[in-house]
Amino acid sequence: MKLDIVIVGAGGVGSALAPMLGRYCQYLPPVFDEIVVTVADGDNYEEGNAPRQLFGRFGNKAEVTTEALLEEFPRVRFVPFPEYVTPDNVDMLIGEGAIVFSAVDNHTTRKLLDKHVGTLQDATLVNGGNDYTDGNVQVYARRGGRDTTLSLCQVHEETANPADKSPHEMGCEERARASAPQLFFANQTVATLMSWVFYLLTTDDTFARRPSIGEFYFDMVAGRVNPIARNASAEEKE
Repeated sequence: MKLDIVIVGAGGVGSALAPMLGRYCQYLPPVFDEIVVTVADGDNYEEGNAPRQLFGRFGNKAEVTTEALLEEFPRVRFVPFPEYVTPDNVDMLIGEGAIVFSAVDNHTTRKLLDKHVGTLQDATLVNGGNDYTDGNVQVYARRGGRDTTLSLCQVHEETANPADKSPHEMGCEERARASAPQLFFANQTVATLMSWVFYLLTTDDTFARRPSIGEFYFDMVAGRVNPIARNASAEEKE
């Protein structure tokens, strides 16, 4: 059985998530005989990223991340995609059966991923984000050409009608200005919750067919994590 995993964004959340998935996949049962993890990001690691992102050297985030993990987890084939995801390349990156982890910091890219997954027969999109000490993780699943959970755009207006830009539409200075403050611990929390979803997808057939959790909300200050079902009704299935 092949696992086709795509991590979009190797910043604060993505750089924390990739080694978690790598370690877990390295020791999965032999039934998973081909495990591919593609990491996509057009940005570079720089000195200013160090307080909140995990990396061993400066350079393109996708290349640096996959380079390190290939050595540590040889069973997993890590593939760099050193570009921002755009309408022109999204179909090259994400195909049928993919489990996509969206670790980006803009709603325009989230909408692009959401809409693309909505064109596939079978795929899962796990989106994570945070506002310094709180955040959420959303699950959008397609099975047999139908939605089994609500899409990101169906639930969140800010994703359906984004007011921001994708990084491929901005210059370096504009991208730097658009970057919001991040807390390392919150990034780790998002990555951990995304890993929870991945664990359920690979161990629980019922959850894999129709995820019972459509969204997690967490608040570090309040000390809580709340799961919410986002099942698509018959009327909302396509």
